[in-house]
This record gives sequence, structure tokens and C-alpha cells, in this order.
Amino acid sequence: MSPFSPKTRIPVAVLGATGAVGQSFIRFLADHPWFDVAQLAASERSAGKTYADATRWIGGSGIPEAVRSDAASWATSNQGWSAKNRMND
Repeated sequence: MSPFSPKTRIPVAVLGATGAVGQSFIRFLADHPWFDVAQLAASERSAGKTYADATRWIGGSGIPEAVRSDAASWATSNQGWSAKNRMND
């Protein structure tokens, strides 16, 4: 561990997780030693689906196992956040 790395991994959320930019963030963060992908957020059409089912993955290496079975959170202007949230565990 480098002298600048935290003692515990920092929980992070990825907004727009099913899109191209969200997938890039997930690819970079999935095995990062400092960060833990604790929450995924996507549009309400992803509600009730696992990340693997909600995403048309465009990366050649496949969906990281750390997030494959996570349920995507979703938001609407009236309902706010819903579904999985590990950030307060």
C-alpha cells in the first residue's frame, strides 16, 4: 500500500452506470485499491434488473464480477433514489 492510500476503501456511486461513460468508470473503479463501487444508478427502465441484465456492455473485457449481480438504483423527479445502496453498510 502506498503512503497516500486510505486504510479502508472509499465507497463511490456511479451515475449513468449503464451508459458508455458509466461503464468506463466502472471498468476503472472495479478493482481500484482505494475505491469500492458501492452504488450504481441508472434510468428507471433499469429498475428491478441486475446490472448485467440492464447493460449492453461495450467493453471487451466483460462486466467486472464486483458489479455483475448488483441491482441498479434508479431515480425519477418524484421518487428520488431507490434500490440497492451499500454506501451506509
